[in-house]
Amino acid sequence: MRPYLARAFLPSLSRSPILRRTNATLANLTSPTKEDAAHFAKFLPSSSVITTFNSHATNNGDELDQYNLDWMGKYRGKSRIVLRPKTTEDVSKIMKHCWERRIGVVPQGGNTGLVVRHKLGKALAEDEIGDAPAFVLVETSGGNKEHDEAKLQEFLEEVMSDESLVKTGVLAQATEQFQQLWSLRECIPEAVSKEGKAYKYDISVPVTAFEDVVKKTRTQLESHGLYKTPGGVKEVVGYGHIGDGNLHLNVIAEKYSQEVENALEPFVYELVASFKGSISAEHGIGLMKAHALHYSKSKESIDLMRKIKHLFDERGIMNPGKIIE
Repeated sequence: MRPYLARAFLPSLSRSPILRRTNATLANLTSPTKEDAAHFAKFLPSSSVITTFNSHATNNGDELDQYNLDWMGKYRGKSRIVLRPKTTEDVSKIMKHCWERRIGVVPQGGNTGLVVRHKLGKALAEDEIGDAPAFVLVETSGGNKEHDEAKLQEFLEEVMSDESLVKTGVLAQATEQFQQLWSLRECIPEAVSKEGKAYKYDISVPVTAFEDVVKKTRTQLESHGLYKTPGGVKEVVGYGHIGDGNLHLNVIAEKYSQEVENALEPFVYELVASFKGSISAEHGIGLMKAHALHYSKSKESIDLMRKIKHLFDERGIMNPGKIIE
């Protein structure tokens, strides 16, 4: 478990072009002050209050940058306070104060992920997996070891006997091997970021459509002369969760460009809509996808979302100016 429950990002209300459409919402809110920082420092340890205000808390503008700048470099916030509560009581105190002061709060779960950096062992030889169209990582658990192992062995014998279905595979025999197999999946985001500039789409579509979505995205980029061309897109990869239909569609480009973005949007959103999927499966809507919410939600659904938010957040302090006003 993480050592804290959430991170409260208290945004400054300085205007920027990307937020002009939210002026009406932000106008009703108050920017945090050094007095607010001092208040939070009364019940949170100094290491849990990151601020540029002159207070008893950690005064570190550089540390705030990781919260103010998104990973693509498109959006830069101006928050001067980030809080790291450790208990639900801390969260309650923070929200009570922000409600009374009308301070906007952006709960942030990003920038906290664990990156696997240890050296990987070779679970499969390169000549065994080089031309495989897809890889499936399966983890099983149960209450009866002997029975579970017997059922797993029966399953593996069945699928491995069909060479048109499974080319090869490996079964972890120890905890270290288990961790090595999982690290292959967990290191994909890091590998993508090292390969180039990534356009990431966290979508949900039927599992049977995973491969189709990746291929159609490649075809779309090819039709615009952007796939495997100098200055264009290096590769399109997809990985995700078979259990819930969540596909992480990653388009790796040499650089971020308006040309590539125009080829991808709204194409990707329209493609998702054609499968009756969701434009954001697990990572939220935020600023980048608010304009595309209608591809997944009807006007009636969005209106209902707005009413529910207003019911619980009458003053509009939670995620101000993001998904719904």
